[in-house]
Amino acid sequence: LSLKDALCGFAFKIKHPSGTMLTVRSKAGEMVNTGMFKKLTGWGLPQKGAYDVTGNLFMSFDVLLPVPGSITPEKSQSLAKILETLTYPKEKEHKILTFGKGARVKLNVEHEEMNGRLATILADERSPEGFWPIQFDDDSGQAFAIPESYLELVKIESVEIKSSIKDEDDADKEDVTLEDVKGGQAV
Repeated sequence: LSLKDALCGFAFKIKHPSGTMLTVRSKAGEMVNTGMFKKLTGWGLPQKGAYDVTGNLFMSFDVLLPVPGSITPEKSQSLAKILETLTYPKEKEHKILTFGKGARVKLNVEHEEMNGRLATILADERSPEGFWPIQFDDDSGQAFAIPESYLELVKIESVEIKSSIKDEDDADKEDVTLEDVKGGQAV
């Protein structure tokens, strides 16, 4: 997304593998950050063995800053006047991320269904074999023991998205609303 879209709202279209054209919109007044995750409930892949049950489609966002040199000194002064009137979150104290009970992790495995999934570590220490007990953050509640080498520590916070776009003539159209991913933002 452009900086303008991230700050002022956006709408874009994506073609779903089913052929349906989805219009994805940010919510009025909502801002999007790089690394933010959102989900489209029910627009994921069909679940194995259940033809009528679908998963969720997850999206992450990157915010693009203007190209160097594209902001003139006059534009810079105008932007500064606007930006200095905004309210900003307080800077947070940076904590060192460590493995242990309650730590948030992302799986880095070759198994497609598990790769990239977010989970929480359930114990203070790993097993003597080097495995951490984890529970996935999704609604499945599944718990596994995973070697530390397959886990990446993540810092998670939350956020959300919706706006306007010109409609085109597409055979199948659907307006969709993004939902927060548990935690919302990976850093």
